[in-house]
Amino acid sequence: MNTVNYIQHMNGLYIRLYEDDRLNPNHISIYFALFKYWNLNRFQNPFSVARFEIMKLSKVKSTTTYSKCIKCLMENGYLIYQPSTNPYKGSLFSMVDFTELTRPSNGLAVTGSSPLNGLALASTRPFNGLGLIPSKTYKLKSINERKNSLTQDLIIEYFISQKSSRKEAQKFWNHYESNGWLIGGKTPMVDWQASVRNWILRSKEINVKQVVQKMDHLHINTKKNYNESL
Repeated sequence: MNTVNYIQHMNGLYIRLYEDDRLNPNHISIYFALFKYWNLNRFQNPFSVARFEIMKLSKVKSTTTYSKCIKCLMENGYLIYQPSTNPYKGSLFSMVDFTELTRPSNGLAVTGSSPLNGLALASTRPFNGLGLIPSKTYKLKSINERKNSLTQDLIIEYFISQKSSRKEAQKFWNHYESNGWLIGGKTPMVDWQASVRNWILRSKEINVKQVVQKMDHLHINTKKNYNESL
């Protein structure tokens, strides 16, 4: 069995999904169907599973949708897919381990200790049939790395590559630099490029609303009485 920590992997996955706007419910449903079979294979990579089994478990009815979702998950770093040319043999999948996105705040995992000491347990072995819930001492290990590697020039360059403006890049930089690079003031930012794309989308929506409001302020009378003389 591979050394994949079930809870840490799921925590890392949720952190990744939180900021990934490229995925929709179909992608997530297919991912968790694949995760089920990965778990049944004791987290060995690669593992074999037939398409119809994944489609049945994920409730995705269209083979076209299934193929598009698998391709998207592979391109965005969630899994590796090797299609089978044999109709009687399942395709091969290798799942990406996301446990590295989280770690205990003291940098050391505690194995077999009591959760009462305030430290997260590395083992996912259940006690009395109940799974252990990781404590809030887990945090992103990339926060300090991000602060050291990100620069305003890098942010501006990426904004321009996304056909946005230098002014929006400066707004983005000032906002997150002032709040410690937290999403919503609470969650540490994982993927700053995805956050930039979200920022640009929101700014476009705000601009459209402002244009509509200005048009409403013109107070154009569309109920003119054409029976009146000029």
